[in-house]
Amino acid sequence: MVDIRELFNSGFISKNTKFESISEFFNSIGILETEIEKIFSLDKTYLNNKISEVSDFKNFDEMLYKAKIIYLEKKILKW
Repeated sequence: MVDIRELFNSGFISKNTKFESISEFFNSIGILETEIEKIFSLDKTYLNNKISEVSDFKNFDEMLYKAKIIYLEKKILKW
């Protein structure tokens, strides 16, 4: 399993959200960077609303999917 910090790295965050760093992004949704795994236990409606407010995505699932695609593309291109 890939760590969410690798998926939501600063490059992805700065390109797809209103923030420059992963810390700023997670703080905006009420999570400390040291507790990032808590994102999976947040209320879905709350999380999706926050994601749509601060990013180019409609919801968390869409954001996570895009981050996974970008991560995999980078891994494949390294081969």
